[in-house]
Amino acid sequence: MTLEKSNSGLVRSLSLKDAVMIGIASMIGGAIFVLVGPGMAQAGAALMIAFLLNGVITVFTALTYAELGSAFQIDTNSL
Repeated sequence: MTLEKSNSGLVRSLSLKDAVMIGIASMIGGAIFVLVGPGMAQAGAALMIAFLLNGVITVFTALTYAELGSAFQIDTNSL
């Protein structure tokens, strides 16, 4: 990976770990911490089942993004 310096003096670099963490953070989001209270009021003890179902759906979403990312193999540095 090449490092490019921008006009602001910052170095543009993004490792695989960084990209994976950004993807995980966008899928989980901050709403999970906000919605536990209202979810417990609505679902009660079934909230864990709702979270597990959401986890399964999130895994399929991640696999879809991975498939889409592998379908378009272009070098973004040349754009």
